[in-house]
Parts: sequence; structure tokens; C-alpha cells
Amino acid sequence: MIDIKLIREAREMVQEKARAKGVTIDVAKIAALDKQVRELQQKLDEMRALKNLVTSQIAKASPEDRKELIREAKKHDAAHDQKAAEFKEQAAALEVLLFTIPNLSTDDVKIGKDESEN
Repeated sequence: MIDIKLIREAREMVQEKARAKGVTIDVAKIAALDKQVRELQQKLDEMRALKNLVTSQIAKASPEDRKELIREAKKHDAAHDQKAAEFKEQAAALEVLLFTIPNLSTDDVKIGKDESEN
């Protein structure tokens, strides 16, 4: 599988090398999906940090406030689980697309129409 960093840094080169091997890939779609996955990961991290903050406040809260904080923590858990499911779905779709990209040839490899010309 091709490293996503290579696609981020050299989209055109990856697309050309795949095309030279007779494989058509949609680099723009892969880049867009990668961006979505990274944004979802960032959102999950923020949600996890917020939940940890609320959870740490529960121990310090008064009994009256504790119930409200527990309710808020459960709400954060539900939202996090929903976002995590979306993340897993998008990450799996990205991985499938990345597996369709062939190994890239080096610049010194002669490109022919078929195997007999190589």
C-alpha cells in the first residue's frame, strides 16, 4: 500500500506512475477522503479531551452538580461513539482506495505497452 503522505506531497507523480502501469486512480477523490479522515480524527481527539475534562470534574463536583456532569459525560460518549463509527467507515473506504494503487516504478524503469516491451 502506498503511503498517503506520498499522495499528499506528489499527487501528479503518483497518478502518472499508476497510469504508466495501466491503472487509473482518482487521486483527487483519495485526497478528499484523506482530508475528511484527518478532520474526523481531529474532531474525535477534541471530543475525547472534552469528555476527559468533564470526567475529571465529576470527582471534584458537589453531589448536586455531579448528576448533571454525569449526564453531560454520557452525552459526550454518545456523540463520540457516533463520530467514531463515521471515522471507521471513512478510514476503511480510504484504505480500500489506497490498496488499488500499484507499487510505483522507479524513474529508470523503461515503460512499454506490455510486458514484452519492458
